[in-house]
Amino acid sequence: NQLENLLINNIKKMTQSDRPLGFFLSGGIDSSLAVSIASKINTADKIKAFNLSFDDSIYDESKDAKIVAEKNNIDLKIKKLNHLDLIKNLDRIYDKFDEPFADPACFPLLELSRFAKSYVDVAITGDGGDELFGGYEYYRIAKIFEKFGYSKYIIYISKLLKFIKQNHKHSLLYEASKISDPTKFFSFIRSF
Repeated sequence: NQLENLLINNIKKMTQSDRPLGFFLSGGIDSSLAVSIASKINTADKIKAFNLSFDDSIYDESKDAKIVAEKNNIDLKIKKLNHLDLIKNLDRIYDKFDEPFADPACFPLLELSRFAKSYVDVAITGDGGDELFGGYEYYRIAKIFEKFGYSKYIIYISKLLKFIKQNHKHSLLYEASKISDPTKFFSFIRSF
């Protein structure tokens, strides 16, 4: 109940506007929840949602977004992209992001922002829920490592890899096995 109240109150604040509101709607839990709450607070004609569609079904979330939009009576705009559209924007990525980072979602996010800009000035995203609630698979993997003594498994794996073929990555993995702090170890493994 407390979490629900926090979400409702924050979305009320974010959606106070005299202009149509935009939401990035992937159809995932985070953005679907934000759009659903917003549709209960505001009139549906004030809310527009935006989604990117892809030919490859692994990356295409437009079907889920359509279900959420229809259920909440939201105007959903979908733009179809392919990998070549994203590659064409490589120069724009370098121009818009000011520090190195390794999030491949920046390509579609930039394109989705461009698409939404032709309809709204501000768009709300559902980012952050996975980080807050541990929704990514690697958080569970980190817990397993911590519970069962991660370092001994990494040592075994790194020693096994030495028999197969020694390279720089195997050496890094072996060095990681010497890290005793679980948080530092996991950070190293994620970056590795």
